[in-house]
Amino acid sequence: MGEAVVADGLGQQEILRPREGDADRFALQLARPQIIGSLRTLLRLNESRTHDFRQGKRLGPYDRRVTWHKPERKRKTATRRLWSALPAQIPLRLIRYPVCIPGFRPKYIVSVTTLLDPVAYPAAELAQLYARRWSVELFFRHIKTTMQMDLLRCLSPALRHREVLLHLIAYNLIRGIMAEAAGIYDQDVARLSFKTSGQTMRHFSQVIAQASSRRKALQLTNDLLQTLAQGLVPDRPGRAEPRVIKRRHRRYSLMTRPRNHWKAHLRSRKTTKNQRA
Repeated sequence: MGEAVVADGLGQQEILRPREGDADRFALQLARPQIIGSLRTLLRLNESRTHDFRQGKRLGPYDRRVTWHKPERKRKTATRRLWSALPAQIPLRLIRYPVCIPGFRPKYIVSVTTLLDPVAYPAAELAQLYARRWSVELFFRHIKTTMQMDLLRCLSPALRHREVLLHLIAYNLIRGIMAEAAGIYDQDVARLSFKTSGQTMRHFSQVIAQASSRRKALQLTNDLLQTLAQGLVPDRPGRAEPRVIKRRHRRYSLMTRPRNHWKAHLRSRKTTKNQRA
């Protein structure tokens, strides 16, 4: 059982997995009274927060239902209005599970969730769900690196906002066509390569635009979906890679000043060299 099965048990709700550095701020936001009763969350417990599995109601091995009380002092990341709206206490569930994947630094992970029912949401299945959080980082990598969004070309804030919006629109279009291809040919959408799909769509779009008839364009579109469904990446669960860089950085310095400044500096060095000669 993975993310889809757990999400189906929530009806129209979703399970949110915040990024690693945003867990504390996200937890503070979801603790608002109008959200606690409806939102279902699963996030990693901050290492600085103490936890004791001898306290609370035992739901299973390293599975406890606990109650968190509101601190007396206001957090710096919370406004006075938000802090006053927080409840005095909230019921939560702590789950601890080991990490047996080679190459991973933590030996065990402690998660906190608002899914309190151990029968509907077993601890082992929640652990598998949180393990899929890494896919979110891959999505951000595709947006920034694969789509070449790591360096924005525009200068003004308005044009940069438009440039980011266009990248997101293109990203959603590619993902939408990938989902359609996976649904038609009964493939796991997570196995479809995003980079290969983008390149395939770019090539097919030119041919489809020059199709002689609507029927020919429809046939090419079906061929596109079939080609996307066949471009599967290997299924490598528990994959671990070394934290090293394959290519070394070049020895040249970064351009931290305007180009005209560097050109003037080179001309002055050349003039000084000629005068000494």
